[in-house]
Amino acid sequence: MGMIWRAMFLTEHYKRMTLTLDEVAEQIGLAPSTIKNRRSQGDFAWLRADGRQLYADVADVAQYLEDRRKGPD
Repeated sequence: MGMIWRAMFLTEHYKRMTLTLDEVAEQIGLAPSTIKNRRSQGDFAWLRADGRQLYADVADVAQYLEDRRKGPD
């Protein structure tokens, strides 16, 4: 249930269902350049490109945060 609450919080906070790269970076605690580098290595596959800009659905960011909170299985 945690992921749903996180998604609701992010939606309410940003007033939309998608986040920019800078907003994603703010939420997950990594620099935008680190996220871009890791995405090119196959991480953060849930980030999508719209021209030259990257963005993510709040549900994907919330799921990422929830997975990090739970830790490795």
